Amino acid sequence: MNAINFKRAHKHFGECTEDRIVQSKKPHENSVSVINKGKIATINFAFLLLFPGFFFYQTLLGLGLISAFLGGYFSIISLTIIFPIIFFYYIEIKFVKDYFSKNDLYFFIFLAYFFLVIIINFSFGANTEIVKTHLLSVIYLINIFIIFKIIDLNDKILKIISITSLMIMSVIIFYFSTDGAFNLALLEESKNQVSVATYQGFARSYLLTFVLTIIFIRSITTRVLIYCIAVPALFLNSARSEFVAMLFLIPIIEIYYSKNKINLIIIILVI
Repeated sequence: MNAINFKRAHKHFGECTEDRIVQSKKPHENSVSVINKGKIATINFAFLLLFPGFFFYQTLLGLGLISAFLGGYFSIISLTIIFPIIFFYYIEIKFVKDYFSKNDLYFFIFLAYFFLVIIINFSFGANTEIVKTHLLSVIYLINIFIIFKIIDLNDKILKIISITSLMIMSVIIFYFSTDGAFNLALLEESKNQVSVATYQGFARSYLLTFVLTIIFIRSITTRVLIYCIAVPALFLNSARSEFVAMLFLIPIIEIYYSKNKINLIIIILVI
């Protein structure tokens, strides 16, 4: 009888202990879930602000529908988002094993070199505005690197917003192009003409929104349709480097998706 009671007591003690362990894990799991949701929302929102957001702000500015309340937009937004995205990058490094890879190391070595060049030129009397622009470029590069490293490609809302943004951006380019070129600065409708971005700023936003959008598309038919819209849109934008980058990316994307990669590579080389 005592042996039976002892077994029952031991079993009950074990169940209670397991319950306590499960309960103690729940707050930790909940806090991790909250941080993860915050990370995804922040990174996705940062992307949307930097690229589609820039394009739409500059469009409204170029059409004279708003004043330049955010200046040229990109610098202010870059400075605003860099601290939260660095925080989440640090969290990933701290809690995810081997998250900081060789690619990260090489990237930051390049940034250190770039920053050193800026400092040397500044010390020899380089133009202050040029130095300021290059320092902002460092912040921009950090933002881009972290955003594309962390961004959640399984987020359905991000998928819908990126595809919709790309289509709206394309419509804007086609509609407001004059004499075969898209350049809102030439419309002279802006209340602050100096703050209107050049064609290259628009092209940068369009290209990176295109890159994110095309990642979501699995159907070859849909991808070809997007290519047929995006390529002429970027061509009208007149930014040669971004246009060439898109033409270079398209075969790489198709090689990645292709089941018969060798044949596709041969066809691309022949073309």
